[in-house]
Amino acid sequence: MNHTVQAEGYGIRLRPVQLEDSAFIVWLRNLDHARGRVGDSAADTPAQEAWLKEYFQRRGDYYFILETLGGTSVGAYSIYNLVGSSAESGRWVIRRDIPAAIPCAIVAFDEIAFSKLNLT
Repeated sequence: MNHTVQAEGYGIRLRPVQLEDSAFIVWLRNLDHARGRVGDSAADTPAQEAWLKEYFQRRGDYYFILETLGGTSVGAYSIYNLVGSSAESGRWVIRRDIPAAIPCAIVAFDEIAFSKLNLT
């Protein structure tokens, strides 16, 4: 599948989501600043695992875990509904205590969307 795209820079890495990230995603999307603002969230880890298993079969959907270069998971981000040279940005949640939003945006757009996926 097309779920192998990844990039790093500015002290962060965007790597493809894995089934083992399910508990982190549920925790992250249930933080006070994210709950109810990021679409439908899985209620628990088994539900998130089921969602990810379906995601792994989809094309045109890139879901990433945002992590430090040391491997600490700090957020999630996606590029999805890829059609031709355009796509949507979403599923973007970052822990408030980690200043990673701007580096994530730069890497996501410059390195992944424009350079690797050739989006315009």
